Order: sequence, then C-alpha cells, then structure tokens
Amino acid sequence: MKIQACDRAGIDFSKLKDLGNRLIVTGTLAIAGQWMRYLNEDQTERWEYLPPETLFDFSSLSTLQGAPLAIQHPGAVTTDNYRELVAKGEVVGSVSTQINIDRDHNQLDIVGIIYDKPTIDLILKGAITELSPQYWKEIKAHPDFKDGCYIQKARDYTGCEVSLVKKARGGKDAKLHLALDSAKAPPKKYFLNPPNINNIKKPMATINIDGIDLEIESRDKKLIEKALQERDDKIKNLTESSDAANKAIALLESEKATLEATNSILSKQNESIKQQAKDEADKREREETVRIAIPLFKSFDSQFDLSVLEKSSNREIKEEAIAIALDSLPAVIDKRLDKCSDTEINSYWQVVCSQNHQPNAQSSIDSTSELKEALKSIKRIDQSFDSEERRKLEEDSMINIENAWMQNRFEEVI
Repeated sequence: MKIQACDRAGIDFSKLKDLGNRLIVTGTLAIAGQWMRYLNEDQTERWEYLPPETLFDFSSLSTLQGAPLAIQHPGAVTTDNYRELVAKGEVVGSVSTQINIDRDHNQLDIVGIIYDKPTIDLILKGAITELSPQYWKEIKAHPDFKDGCYIQKARDYTGCEVSLVKKARGGKDAKLHLALDSAKAPPKKYFLNPPNINNIKKPMATINIDGIDLEIESRDKKLIEKALQERDDKIKNLTESSDAANKAIALLESEKATLEATNSILSKQNESIKQQAKDEADKREREETVRIAIPLFKSFDSQFDLSVLEKSSNREIKEEAIAIALDSLPAVIDKRLDKCSDTEINSYWQVVCSQNHQPNAQSSIDSTSELKEALKSIKRIDQSFDSEERRKLEEDSMINIENAWMQNRFEEVI
C-alpha cells in the first residue's frame, strides 16, 4: 500500500550556522529500527516499523537532495508555482545535497539552507523548532502483529517538500507523529500472542562467514555481506596479481635460461673456432719450422733421426736449430736458451730463418757471427739474473739480433 506521510523532526539548535546571507539548520529526519505511531484520517492509530535498509536506501535518499524548504506545508511545490510561493514567502530555501547518515545510531540527518530573513528571525527566536518532510512511502502488514501494525518497504521523496513548522502547542512531546525509542513497541493489543514488551527481540538473520553460521541483526546483514564481498574481491585480485607476477617471473627465468644456454653454446663454438684456427696456425708454423730446421740438423749430423722431431715441441726444435746455427757448445747454449722467453727464441729464430735463405754466403757468415756474439752475451747474464745489469744486457742482445736480421734483409734486397 502506498500512502503519503508527513513526519516531524526537531531542529538541532546547537548546529545552527548564521552565515549572514543564509542560515544553515540541521534536523534528524528519522531513526531506523524503531516503531512509530501515526494517526489515520479517521483518528485511529497505526504503528509502523522502519527497517534501516529502507531508511538508508540510496535511490530514496537521492530524491531528497535539493528539495524545496517551505513554511507550514503550503502544498505541493512544483516548477509551475515555485515563483509564486517564493514571492509569498512560503518557499524560503532548499534542502542541501549533504545528507548525514549515522549507521551506528541508525539515524538520518538533513541539512536545510534558509535565505528568507523573516524566517531566519523566527528560528533564532525559537518560534520555529521543527523540520517536517512530506513524502510517499509503501507499507505492508507486519506478519508478526495484528491489524494496525505495518512495516515500511520503501520511501520516495520525489516531488516532496520539507517544511519549517512552529512549536507544537503542547510542547516538544506533543507531536502529531510520535517516534518511540527502540525499547518500545505497539501496545499489547496489537500482538498476536502478547509478550513482555520489554523483552521484544530484534529481527535477526543468519549469515555464513568463512563456513561458520552466525546469527546477527537483520539490519546488519547487508552491510556484512557487502564487506565480505569486498574482502573476497580484494583477495581474488591479489591472488590474480600474484599469479600473473609468478608467471611473468617464470617466463623471465625461462628466457634467461634459454639465453644463457645459447650464449654457452655460442661461446663453446667460438672457443672451438679459435682453437681450430690456433691449431691450424701451430701446424703450419711447425711444418715451416721443421722444413727450415731439417737441413741444419742434417748438416750437423748426416745420420740425424727425423723421428725425434715427432716427440719434440716447436720450441725445442727451434732451440736445437739455433744452437746448431751458432756452431757452439750445445750443452752450454741449450742450458741458456731454455731460460729465454718465447719472444727471445722467436727473435733468434727469425735470424736463423734469414740466414738460412740468404744467397750471399759471406753475408750469412757475418750475420751468424753477430748472432753468435749476441747469444754469447747471455752467458754473462747469469751473474746478475735479477739485476738492472741483466736487463741492460738483454736489451743489448736483442738490439744485436735485430741489427743482424736487418742487415740480412738489406743485403738480400740489394
């Protein structure tokens, strides 16, 4: 059943704000979870229970914002008569878009803005003390009570107005619509089985939280369900984010492992190529060394066993060839050559190679003599192996060797 209602709420004078060009007033519109007594047109009474979910329904509250604020309920305020009512001083302001919801106390406060100076003066004098909203609501018979008791199913403030009304003649408690606190209920005559009024149970509901059934007040069920849903959504989002992050990490690790394996293969291939090139270069160098050394070995010993070369290193072949080319005591020279660096051996070998390919015999003898002189100086280094003198002698030796090699190259060109 849909009916029109008109409630009253006292103005909270402690929250009045006089801003000079307007006055801000605040009043409690309704308190949910309570029974309220109304007078019907035939002066009989009816009792209505207002559930919190009905009072705090957003679609209902949004229609209350910006509603006209009038004096003594002038009737319906429309766009057609708005200017006329303002001119008569019957519409003096509007309801603010700010609607305060106090869920802890199931209380709804509205804020009115008044621009009319005479009306502001009446409020400040205490002649006007109440706010009275006019609205439509839907009610149905309460299943737990006899006829005359209802439960509000919906409130609709569409097209309503909120009026400022004077102080009731019988005082603040002589209101047409008396709101009772939650400890009271309709008289016993309305009960199907009259209970002790002081022990009336609040409407309860059962809710399952993490597998456990709990009994709570019906008014709290939707709020708890919403909070649980928000919690579950957050957990789901965090889980999905964590899974996505783990997948991304696993993919990166897989790509890293693939890259490392590829790099390892390429590195091994590169090392293999380098080693093959080195082996090939060493092979060619050894063949060239053997090719040059064999005539020297044959000239020194016509019965020289060439199979010995197979077990000798490239350096060992060079050392033997250098010793033969110098025509010196092998035992002494071998001992000294063994202490030479690879760079020194290669330098000596270059001279040997130059001498071995030199067509001018006299030049070859001279070059060999210079090489002999350079190598003989090595014997003098033994006495100052770690001294500055040794470094100087080595440098002189290298200079002599290089001069001999350059002399051969010069004469060969000429």
